[in-house]
Amino acid sequence: QFSDRAVRDPRVVALRRKVTVAADPALKKIQARIAVTLNDGRSFSKYVENALGTLARPMSDADLERKFRGLTEDVLAAAQADALIAQCWSAEKLADAGDVARATVPRSNR
Repeated sequence: QFSDRAVRDPRVVALRRKVTVAADPALKKIQARIAVTLNDGRSFSKYVENALGTLARPMSDADLERKFRGLTEDVLAAAQADALIAQCWSAEKLADAGDVARATVPRSNR
């Protein structure tokens, strides 16, 4: 989502032109509020007390894996990311912690 291609997508550009962002000093860093008004005048809002990944709303293992894959998909091949995730979940069984570091070498450097 943070690639130049995604940012320049005409649909994203069109949506960006319709969005107004305003900081709300009353909100804590872990909170969020959104309000959407449709062309027909209907409006919807959502408030999040605790963002995903906070102490009150910790990420599940699946959430962590999904986030990792999303953050590494442009650098690591899917099979490499899967292998690295498996190594991390069983790090206590590794004979050499360097295995994890070596598994992070991007596919373009192999």
